[in-house]
Amino acid sequence: IEELPALGVPLGFAENIREQHPGLFQRWPFSLNHAQLVDAITALIIAYARVRATSPAVLATPGPEKGAALLREIYAVEFNGTSGPIAFSPIVDGKGGDLRVSMFSLFEARGGKAQRLGHVCAWGVDLDSQPAFPDGSANPRHYDLPLLCRAGSRLVQNRDGKQECRHC
Repeated sequence: IEELPALGVPLGFAENIREQHPGLFQRWPFSLNHAQLVDAITALIIAYARVRATSPAVLATPGPEKGAALLREIYAVEFNGTSGPIAFSPIVDGKGGDLRVSMFSLFEARGGKAQRLGHVCAWGVDLDSQPAFPDGSANPRHYDLPLLCRAGSRLVQNRDGKQECRHC
């Protein structure tokens, strides 16, 4: 919250959030995505402040120019938000404008509680702990479907422990 005024957010905005919602950033944001909501509002306020500073006439007149100017500035926003770094990918041929660093947490239900396994981000999956399958193992191969053999063949296990179909 302390860096918001330097980004062009009105001085009282951050203090109002802190006073009116003192526990907002102490709550687990998984259920209602509070952190992402605050970051989205902050990005819009920063973009609006930039358009107001550089092109106040655009905001004063109705029309599509206002939306285009705000969108252009939102895509140029960069700050450390409550949900992580906020910056957008460049738009090329009408594609882009996504979060440059996107991270989602992976959870698994264990004993009736959600346990964090790790996260998915732009560079892949990073697990902090192994998932537990119903048999208690961490081996997903235990849940591979068996081979389906054609009529006149049967499923056998070879010397390497692999399954194969053999003609009867």
